[in-house]
Amino acid sequence: MWVRINPPPPPVVLKSSTAALSQQKSEEESAASLRTAHNLIKENMLDVRWNIVFLSLTMHSLAQMHPNPRNKHCAAPELSVLNGKMQSSSSIRQKYVHNEKVFYECMEGFTPSGGNDRFAVYSCMAGKWTPKSTCQKIGAVPVNNTCSEPVVPNGSAHRQGDSVTFTCSPGFIQTGAQRFTCGADGTWTPPLPQCLPQSVDVEANTPVGDIITCKEPNNFKASDKMQIQGLKGVSRPGDLLSFSCTYGHMLNGSSNVTCGPDGKWSPSFPKCIVIKCPRFNVTNGKLNDRRMRVNIVVTVTCLAGHHLQGPRTVTCLASGRWSDIPQCMPDAKPVEKTCPGPAVDNSVSTGRAGASYRTGEALTFTCKQGFWLDGPPQVTCGPAGQWQPRLPSCLQSVEPSAQPKPPGECDAPQLNNQPTILLHDDYITQKTTVFPAGSRVRYVCELGYVPAGGSSYRQCINGQWTNLSLRCERKSCGSAGEVSNGHFLYTGAEFGDSATGVCDDGYDMVGHKTRNCMSSGVWDGRVPVCEVVHCPEPPSVSDAVMSGAFEPYTYSSVVSYRCRKGTLSGNKQLWCTKNGTWSSPPPTCKDISCPILPNVLHASRTGTLRPPYKHRDAVSFHCDWGYVLVGSTTVSCGIDGQWSPELPTCRLRVVFHWRGR
Repeated sequence: MWVRINPPPPPVVLKSSTAALSQQKSEEESAASLRTAHNLIKENMLDVRWNIVFLSLTMHSLAQMHPNPRNKHCAAPELSVLNGKMQSSSSIRQKYVHNEKVFYECMEGFTPSGGNDRFAVYSCMAGKWTPKSTCQKIGAVPVNNTCSEPVVPNGSAHRQGDSVTFTCSPGFIQTGAQRFTCGADGTWTPPLPQCLPQSVDVEANTPVGDIITCKEPNNFKASDKMQIQGLKGVSRPGDLLSFSCTYGHMLNGSSNVTCGPDGKWSPSFPKCIVIKCPRFNVTNGKLNDRRMRVNIVVTVTCLAGHHLQGPRTVTCLASGRWSDIPQCMPDAKPVEKTCPGPAVDNSVSTGRAGASYRTGEALTFTCKQGFWLDGPPQVTCGPAGQWQPRLPSCLQSVEPSAQPKPPGECDAPQLNNQPTILLHDDYITQKTTVFPAGSRVRYVCELGYVPAGGSSYRQCINGQWTNLSLRCERKSCGSAGEVSNGHFLYTGAEFGDSATGVCDDGYDMVGHKTRNCMSSGVWDGRVPVCEVVHCPEPPSVSDAVMSGAFEPYTYSSVVSYRCRKGTLSGNKQLWCTKNGTWSSPPPTCKDISCPILPNVLHASRTGTLRPPYKHRDAVSFHCDWGYVLVGSTTVSCGIDGQWSPELPTCRLRVVFHWRGR
């Protein structure tokens, strides 16, 4: 607001006293006008401020009374709607913003309405989930029926799209189901509940004491392999629980249990039992695992002299049956290889004469008169059907010529009693039997041997061959390899030696256990494998809890037993032995009690005074004054149900008084 202030009048020159008074009065009026204008300005400014504050408060109140629906959030949507379930329940959140959508996949036989050919769509609108399309039966004529507003006396409805839940007023209890859906026929399914007074029987409307509820199961743990749907914390008559088992288990009992009007579940709760395949054996075969649960894979290995016919592994299926089980069939007897009768011209052999010889048979050769032996004097029939080392030859000796032999020449070289050294083939094939002076011949090591020093040549000097210094030794094969969880026992590591695999305690050999050092300087076969021994599932004990190792139960695994009630009799711990069996029979849980103790004369007792007397209960005895206790002060209730040691006795204390003279 603007206030106009008039300027003071111009000064006036006083010409008389009257004029002076008039001037003073005019000045006072001007000052009063200024004060009035100043006060008006202050008052108007204060009004403007209060108007601004009032306007702000009014707008805030209107915003609280009429909030913007777009600012309302929706709670987590239901996992399922009528004839449909959420497409991805794993990504569900606790809060959704306005116009956000969730999708439901229609069940078999139903299809989405509203033009979406894949999913039913629900949108968050003003804080509530509103269906944009629903799951309708395929081929059904779309209906536009709507359900009337659900009303339950003494209760309030909470609507979310086509579904509604109820909350009873204080002092009332709800009967029937918890959630209701608007059906295509325009009715609520199932029928709406009732809110009855807490002091009224929900079944007969007769006075009772407390609210009728069914105690929900709270002893199902993850190890029970059971899943329960429908748990609410408090279950009332008509509520339904659905039970299912995880993979590898099957339900023993009804899958649906209903809370009855008497506060009891009907039928009784089911159990999930492990699906097991029956035990099986393969004749002449060995199994690496004795477990029988679903998805267990068992490897079958045939014993020596047998071969596998069928798959090498067998799997326990979810149906409780094994996949195809193989057989171990006997190997066809190998045709024994033999060596043919040796043909060494101009020789005489010692040993059995025949057309063929078995492995290991040996022959010794000597040459007829006029011939000399080139090669080993003894050969042996090898496993491959060949003579080892190779057969010798008998070469004709040179007859002395009528002409004197030129000086310095040498006869054909001979080598006796050195089976590991042979004359090189180049000289054996030569037809000449006379070598001029200075000639040289070369020698080589037999198969499986290598030079170990010395010269491999001999030279003809002055009609004599120089001595052969060549030395041959067996080839080395080195290490036969490392056996995991085992080791090799060697006869040696050179040509002709063998190495035999041995497993550590608690492991079994798979594959051929023996390797041979070959003439090539390498070991034949492969390194065997030592697989850990498996024990069957430990036996269950009635009224006991087992702890410790889990499947698979292998060598040295330990399990312990603890009685839920009663006293444990037997070994508390079992371990898997190297033979694939448990160390001892399982213990038992016995309810052990001892008989009532008879009174001991002249004694009082402390400890466990009243029956029943359980295992480890103890009672102590104290003799009355003037008596002495004979025996043990305390007796205990033993595991055999008897008191030990024997009860004591109280004997009168005898005091001797000696009277002097």
